[in-house]
Amino acid sequence: MISGLVLAASAVMVPAVVMFPTAVAAQEASELLLDDVGAGWEIAGPDEATAQALTRRFVTTGAQLTLSVVPVDSEAKIRPLFQGLQRSMGDLTVVAEPRLPLASWLVPAGTEPGDRAVAVLVFASARGVFVAAFERSEVAFDPVDFLVGVAGAQIERAGGSPADSEGSEPLAVRTSDPSLERLLPDAVGSLAVFGTFDLGDDLPEGLTIGADIERYLDDGGTTSVRVWTSSDGSVVIAATLTRYPLELFAGATLDEVGSSATVQRVDLPGIGDIEDAVGFVGNGVRVGEVGVVLRRGSLVATVLGRSIGSAGPDEVAAQVVAVARALDGTLPPGPSSPYEFPGSRSKILGQVFSAVIVTTAASASVIVGRLRARRLRTRSRSSRSPRPRHAAAVPTASVIELDADAQALRRRARLVLGGQLVALNVSVGALAGDFGWPGAIVAVVSFLGGIGFTTWWNRREHAALGPVAPRIDRTLPRPGGAALVVASFAVLGFGAGFGVKGLRYLVTDPTLAQLKWADWFGMTPRAVGAFFFLGGLVLVVVGAALFRLARAANRMDSRRLLLADPRPPVLYLRSFEDDSVLLATIVSARRPLLELFSLRGADPFEESIAAELDTYGPVIAVGRPGRSLASLGAAREHLADATWREEVADRMTSARTVVVATGETDGLRWELERLVAAGHLDKTVFVFPPLPPDALARRWAFTSAALGTAGALVEELPVVVDDVHTVQVAGSGALRVTTAARRDEASYRTAVDRVMGAVPLTPADAVVPTPI
Repeated sequence: MISGLVLAASAVMVPAVVMFPTAVAAQEASELLLDDVGAGWEIAGPDEATAQALTRRFVTTGAQLTLSVVPVDSEAKIRPLFQGLQRSMGDLTVVAEPRLPLASWLVPAGTEPGDRAVAVLVFASARGVFVAAFERSEVAFDPVDFLVGVAGAQIERAGGSPADSEGSEPLAVRTSDPSLERLLPDAVGSLAVFGTFDLGDDLPEGLTIGADIERYLDDGGTTSVRVWTSSDGSVVIAATLTRYPLELFAGATLDEVGSSATVQRVDLPGIGDIEDAVGFVGNGVRVGEVGVVLRRGSLVATVLGRSIGSAGPDEVAAQVVAVARALDGTLPPGPSSPYEFPGSRSKILGQVFSAVIVTTAASASVIVGRLRARRLRTRSRSSRSPRPRHAAAVPTASVIELDADAQALRRRARLVLGGQLVALNVSVGALAGDFGWPGAIVAVVSFLGGIGFTTWWNRREHAALGPVAPRIDRTLPRPGGAALVVASFAVLGFGAGFGVKGLRYLVTDPTLAQLKWADWFGMTPRAVGAFFFLGGLVLVVVGAALFRLARAANRMDSRRLLLADPRPPVLYLRSFEDDSVLLATIVSARRPLLELFSLRGADPFEESIAAELDTYGPVIAVGRPGRSLASLGAAREHLADATWREEVADRMTSARTVVVATGETDGLRWELERLVAAGHLDKTVFVFPPLPPDALARRWAFTSAALGTAGALVEELPVVVDDVHTVQVAGSGALRVTTAARRDEASYRTAVDRVMGAVPLTPADAVVPTPI
């Protein structure tokens, strides 16, 4: 009777080798077993190894004891193996033993422990699961108390009770998943079904994943095991069929076959026509085992066999292949290929990778912006052929070349990009790395440092060209503007968070969240990382645009601005149609750090002009009728149709400077006539918008004609109109002209600072520009 029970225990130990590969040495397993079970008992013969179980026999007068152990290398494997051993014992009934933490008696149906001559106790310690089989020839020998005592001593020797044994319910054995059980074939050739049971599930050996993922698999995955034996009992075959909650793990299980030192991949005869099936044989403590693994979608089937009698390895391999082929016919179709999880990378490599990605993305956005700016500059010229810079000489005219100063500003502006990239790389690196709260703190500090650096450099740029605008009193934003600020930061934060998450997914081992996303999207973890990163970048760009809109919405109107800034204002006059004219931008600290990823390459012309004029005084413009949305240019003042002329005339009188964008409208004609009549021409600057030369020529012809009609003397331009940026008209009619070969933000900002220094100032307003 004992030999039959040991055979049954050996049969269930075969699937245990698949589900719980331990690679425990025989010597170590031998040390787990008791070598003394009481007075009068002796060890009978050498230990016997079957599968990964080790058996030691003891004898005494009138009784014999067989003590077997299946050692494990993780306590997480104790309970599933313990339950599997209980379920595998044929028609025997499981009866709990309350005196031990995790133990059950296996008795024939309708009997109690000790009623028969044979008693079997299954119990567990922290280092293995044991089977104690007792047979007596003398009825007076009571096995129950004896086996409980032996089990107690054995548990103490083998590491004590399992950590999860307190409060456990040994009889609550998990049953086999019916949906999986139906996929397992019944009799295969000469093999007869010994039993079907559930061992839970486990990760393949060699795949190192966090404990949270292991728990997720344990909760969401199911495994059914069916054991077959040959008619003569010489071969035991076990097939485990596991359904993983994520298909990726099924592919990873197939990929990891052969990665352990205890198994080796081999080409088994007959599995060539089973798609992506992998054969293997055991090494070391698993020598003598033959197996096949195949995958269909989220299902993984592992067939393992070994000889426990006279069967040779070829016979075992043939039986294993037969079961594998039978499984191949019952499993539903699905992906069958292996999947390799991304390998681990060092934190330094991850930081370098994230820095490369951030730098590349920022550089790409800058390049796109520069290309768009270049295209805009090209469109603003009527011809690419060389043209003379100067027309006929005008002795009284003054021409100021801007090219050198503008180029210096472009070079200086590029330095801000380096500082902003450093701040962004530190922020992203701190978030992408696994640094916890310290990383988050470093990211926030670095981000705030980037904002501070950009603000400081912006003032430095202004100081290099002219006076720096004083800080004005802070005012509360409008409710709509505040809502836009919150929305922009939410989009930016969401984008940055998912962008960083994508970086982490690209450079680190998969996390549980990443694997869930991958399964939900039907992508690989790497693809999820790339998707999150690119999607995060898109959201960052959208958030930057929203932030720009929020800045515009929070701009003060003219009334509030004049109350906050006591300097004499600058009045900006233009045709309303010019609000849509764009100017090619440069990389500059004029834009906040959050707009680094802007792809525009151009800003409204008025915005760039007003930003530089603001260093000399608050910039005011008449608002377009019917338009209430603020801009990032001049502060708008909406005037009634019936009184706008009188109010504009008053603004001209109080203005420090009047800046006029040349145009061809009747409203502009009246404004020009008023400037001449009121004697404001000496504090007026005419700005030529970035338009094609023919449009500029028409506009200046209209402007000069209107000035002449009003009684002002205006000489001819001393240079071709293509390069003119600003014009000032003296009382004698002589012109002061600024020119540059390129029309962009740098040239216009330089032009503004050069001409503002020549506008008549009161002594209190006089400021000497600092040379570049």
